[in-house]
Amino acid sequence: MRWYIYSFVAIALYGVLQFISPLIGLGSFLLVQQWWIPGVLARINGFSYEPSFYATYLLMGWVVCAYFMEVKNTLFSRKVLKFCFLIITLSIVLSSSRMGLLMIILWYLQHPVRFFVKLACGKVDRKLAKIVLFMSALLILLVSAIVYVIGIDNIAFLFQGVGLFGGSSHSVNDRENGLRDTLTLFFNNPIIGTSLGGIAPGIAKLHGVTSLDFETVKLYEGNAVFAEVLAASGFFGFIPFMIYIFMIVVEPLRLAKKLPPEQAQILTGLGLALLFEFLILQFNQNILRQYLWIHISVMAAVYAVFKRQNLSVIIPDNQNSLKV
Repeated sequence: MRWYIYSFVAIALYGVLQFISPLIGLGSFLLVQQWWIPGVLARINGFSYEPSFYATYLLMGWVVCAYFMEVKNTLFSRKVLKFCFLIITLSIVLSSSRMGLLMIILWYLQHPVRFFVKLACGKVDRKLAKIVLFMSALLILLVSAIVYVIGIDNIAFLFQGVGLFGGSSHSVNDRENGLRDTLTLFFNNPIIGTSLGGIAPGIAKLHGVTSLDFETVKLYEGNAVFAEVLAASGFFGFIPFMIYIFMIVVEPLRLAKKLPPEQAQILTGLGLALLFEFLILQFNQNILRQYLWIHISVMAAVYAVFKRQNLSVIIPDNQNSLKV
C-alpha cells in the first residue's frame, strides 16, 4: 500500500520537474505537451497526453492521502504523509486541470455540508466549525488576492475554454458534444451496443468520417464512462456492469465497518478514491485507462486479504465451523 501511494508521489515529482524545466532553460525536454505561456509556463502533464489526463490519474492518490490525513492513519509517519499529500496537491494545481481542481474543492465541500446538516439537527460540531471558519477565511483571502493584487485579467488564461470572463467555451462544448455523440451511438444500437473498440469509429461515422486510421479515430473517443459502457454493451450488457460497479464500491465499504481501524481506513480510502475517479471520468477521458483498472485491482486484492484475515469477525459465531 505504501508503494502504491509512492507511485503517485513519483509521478507528481516528475510533473513538478516539468514545471521547473522551462524556467531553467530546458524547454520541453521533459515531454511538456501544452503551455500557458509558450516556452515559459508549462501545463504539466507527467507521462500523459495532456494535463487533464494527468490530474485524473493523480486524483486517486490524492483522495487516499487526503482521507488518511483526516483520519490520522498511521500507515505513514505524519511528516511523510504530509509530504505525499502536498506534492500530489501541488502537481494537480500546476497541471491547471479545471476538473482536477473541481474534485479537490468537492472533497472539501463535505465539511461545510456535514457541519450544516448537524447544525440543522441541533448539534454543533466544534471540529467541523473550525474547518468551516478556516475554509471561509482562506476563500476570502484568495478572492481578495485575485481581485486586488493579481488582477482578474492576469489569471483569465486559466479559464480559457470554460466560457468565463469573455473567453471561449470550447472545452465545455467538446465534453457536451462527446457525451451527446456517445448517447446517440447507444440509441442507434440499444440492444447489443457497438463494443468498446467500436465507439470511436462509430462516432466518427456520425460525423461522416469513413476513412479511419489510429490518429483520426483518437479524435472521436467516447465521453462519460457510464454512457460509454452503455453505448458499448447495449442495455442488457449495461446491467451486469452496474452490478459489478456496485459490488466493487459498496462491498468493500461494508467490509470496512467490520475491520480493525487501520485496515478499515485503507479500504475506505481506496473506495473513496474509486468513487471520485468514476466521478471525474464522467467528464473526462474514457474507461480504457490502465490506472483505473490497476486501482480496482489493488482494491480487490486489499479487500480479499482483509476479508480472509478477519473471517472470525465477519462470519457469525454459529458459522465459525465454516471457516477455512
